[in-house]
Amino acid sequence: MNLPALLRLAAAAMALASLAGCNRATPPPATPPPVNASAADPIPPAPATEQTTNAVSNYTQNPTAANQAQVDAAFTRLDDQIHQLQDRADRQSGPRKADTQAQIDALKQRRDDLRHQYDQAKFDRLQADTSSLLDQAGQSIQTGANAVGDAAKATGNTIKNTVNGNAD
Repeated sequence: MNLPALLRLAAAAMALASLAGCNRATPPPATPPPVNASAADPIPPAPATEQTTNAVSNYTQNPTAANQAQVDAAFTRLDDQIHQLQDRADRQSGPRKADTQAQIDALKQRRDDLRHQYDQAKFDRLQADTSSLLDQAGQSIQTGANAVGDAAKATGNTIKNTVNGNAD
């Protein structure tokens, strides 16, 4: 096993250890409260939530770099939507502000739930990658040990043959 592979293995093991606390059940997703239809400034639906949900689901099923980039972009859009709603809530008062704040709180909870699911999927991928690297390392060590054993046996036979040949 070469040095870069050992460094990757060590980095993966450290990352695995740091994420070990993330291995807990995911709570059910929070549903945003209904929009107050009578408000003069209605709250738009949350398309970023659906996009983020789909991106996390895709990554969970197929953890590729492209799907990871999709998830990161979806989280950025969701955060932007939350910031826009926060700006709106800052300009509102009374019941409309309370409705908007409830929507913000629900979106933040949903974002946190999705983030946990995404972190769990990344943890699962890291765990699988680390397991694969450890298997490869074990195979390399076994191959190396066998080669050393064979070389030692051959050297022992050579010495024995030399000694026996000289004794005659």
